[in-house]
Amino acid sequence: MATNNSDTKNTFLEGRAQNLTGEQKLVLQKVWAQLLLFWGVKVKVDHILTPYDKKNCASEKEEMKEEEKAEMEKHTIENKHTKKKSHSGGWFGSHSSSKKKEHEEKAKLEHKLEEQDKENKSIEKLNNTQHESDNEEDNGETFDTRSNRSAAAIEESYPHCYIHDSLKDLKPEEIKEEFWNMLRVESPDNLLLRYIRARKWNIDKSLVMISRTFDWRLNKLQPDKILREGEKYAFDHKMDGLIKNYESMKASIRGVDLGGHPIVLVRVKLHHPSEQTEEEVERYALTVIEEARLFLKEPIDQATIVFDLTGFSLSNMEYSPVKFLIECFEAHYPECLSKFIIHKAPWVFNSIWSIIKNWLDPVVASKFIFTKGHKDLLKYIALEHIPEYLSGGDKYNYHYQAPGNWDELDSKLNDHETRDLLISKRDEIIGRFIYNTVQWIETGEDGFFKERLKIGEEFKNNYIELDPYLRSRSYYDWENLLKL
Repeated sequence: MATNNSDTKNTFLEGRAQNLTGEQKLVLQKVWAQLLLFWGVKVKVDHILTPYDKKNCASEKEEMKEEEKAEMEKHTIENKHTKKKSHSGGWFGSHSSSKKKEHEEKAKLEHKLEEQDKENKSIEKLNNTQHESDNEEDNGETFDTRSNRSAAAIEESYPHCYIHDSLKDLKPEEIKEEFWNMLRVESPDNLLLRYIRARKWNIDKSLVMISRTFDWRLNKLQPDKILREGEKYAFDHKMDGLIKNYESMKASIRGVDLGGHPIVLVRVKLHHPSEQTEEEVERYALTVIEEARLFLKEPIDQATIVFDLTGFSLSNMEYSPVKFLIECFEAHYPECLSKFIIHKAPWVFNSIWSIIKNWLDPVVASKFIFTKGHKDLLKYIALEHIPEYLSGGDKYNYHYQAPGNWDELDSKLNDHETRDLLISKRDEIIGRFIYNTVQWIETGEDGFFKERLKIGEEFKNNYIELDPYLRSRSYYDWENLLKL
């Protein structure tokens, strides 16, 4: 058995909730602040949202303009009064005391601007940092970017609402429900951090990406619904093309690579464009992606795709599913891909690749690897996880047979009482997580942040209990290949 030469099996990589730098925590705080405010949760954010952040908040733009105008008028009036007082000796004191007060106010304002400038420069530095590979080591540099102001200095009143532009057209209750629905065996922070890392710690771009994913999941393809309905849906609705996809097992989740990442094996020669509709292809792809997410166990949070081109011909090629997959991984499942191994590409694939690579984001493109034979695969996958037909040691028989007792397998779907009890428990966990998030944002205390990490573990355990009451059983369940 090959030994694992990677530390990723037991170690959280850079940019995960378990090992964030001070700067990275501040970015995460700001993203959480925007989401909580959008959901209607009261949280004090003036000390972490800089003037730049507020400029991108839909409900604050006009208010800020009015406040800035009022502030300018106030200073103009005060300056006029100061001039008058300097000639008359002042209303309540001498000319020197008036000057002293003016100097103190100026010093306070300069100090406030200096603190905000420090925060802005810190975030700007982080936003401009080159996006590094997950396999590179963290340089260990950390920065504490929390505000130096005391709790007493924080404004007591809550802000009217610093809601980011990208969220303004979405419905708060729907987005809140969808966020917690997306969470299965992943912690809330690490789900958000996927989008933040993908957008290189840029807060605005991260929120835009997150909001587009919410809209896509709710109003377009609805992958949560697809996962819950499962493979049985295709048989119940006589979707022949989708059934052929399942029965051919053109895509299967089995084994892990040397880094411990689950492997999704795609046998392209089994794809025949005329056998299914575009809707069926997309539904099949999303079923595989969402099922693969269930195989991810933190700290492993990415999967490896092996695109096996053995026996490939141009009759197997279809560009629209490729475009769909690229959109999924780049826009809606960021940072989920460890490697994309293209195995045994024939010469006819060269022209196809010259087109496909131009559709790829540079970061995603960097994860593509070409292998020619068995020895090349061994650089990334241990022998026992390579299928026998590719000269490996895994003798598993890739054969799909729909179960005759599907209703029995899905019996827990009808146990609404137990389901509702587990959902109530989940709601209680959500409440505690939100409370500790508010406290962490308002105080910056690390104890609240660590408590949130513990609560994140409770989320995973709760979903493991809840899963059979929500999701129709799949091939990986009845074959005992999936262990939550």
